[in-house]
Amino acid sequence: MLLHFMRMQFCKIKLYKASVAANSIFSVLAIYVMFSLYRLLPDSGYSQSYLLQYVILAVLLEQTAATARIPIFCKTVKKGTVVKYYKYPLSLYVQFFYEELGETFFSILCNSPLLLFALIVAGRPAPSVFLFFTAFLLSQIVSILLTLNVFSLTFLLWNYKSSKAILTAVSGIFSGSMIPLILLPKWFTDVAYKTPFSYMVDFPIHVLLDDKPDLYGLILQCGWIVFSYAAGKVIYKAVEPKMNIYGG
Repeated sequence: MLLHFMRMQFCKIKLYKASVAANSIFSVLAIYVMFSLYRLLPDSGYSQSYLLQYVILAVLLEQTAATARIPIFCKTVKKGTVVKYYKYPLSLYVQFFYEELGETFFSILCNSPLLLFALIVAGRPAPSVFLFFTAFLLSQIVSILLTLNVFSLTFLLWNYKSSKAILTAVSGIFSGSMIPLILLPKWFTDVAYKTPFSYMVDFPIHVLLDDKPDLYGLILQCGWIVFSYAAGKVIYKAVEPKMNIYGG
């Protein structure tokens, strides 16, 4: 049942993905503009090469993160009704999670040229690459759960624009995707690392680029996943009764 559901969602999601070429062109433009701006800022103590690698990885992580898009289920919520989902045996929350997991999977595929380019430019040893992929995958799960929790407001407001505005602003500031945290004051970085957002972009980048990364962050990523999932179960249990669910 679960495999059938995921396969159905993957097939549906694939129809809406942009081409690999289009994503690659957009990524190159974004990297060029961001790096050109950041290099004009006061010296942060990091080399231009490190900053360029940071920007490349930040663009990759931001484009593949669930926080950068609107969850598919939001488009089915109209006037208090959500359609095209199973009533059982899976809860709506679990269905939404697998749906966004499929979306993330295809997003990573579409950005695979940028991922390969980032790894080549970084030129890091195999252990660092392995740890990066671990942190990268965990960051995607954190992003999905946070996105679902914030967009639960759609069930109450029947509109996802408020959720999108809040999530985009907060995530961009505290994750390092809008402005690299390495360019910001230490006190701000410390505050950012008290939130789950820094573990979506800044932390995976340091895992790859730093010679001695703080791997304790991997445990914290897992902690945020557990906390966000538990919070989501509570949130969706509270808001689901406010919706009419029509499905199989």
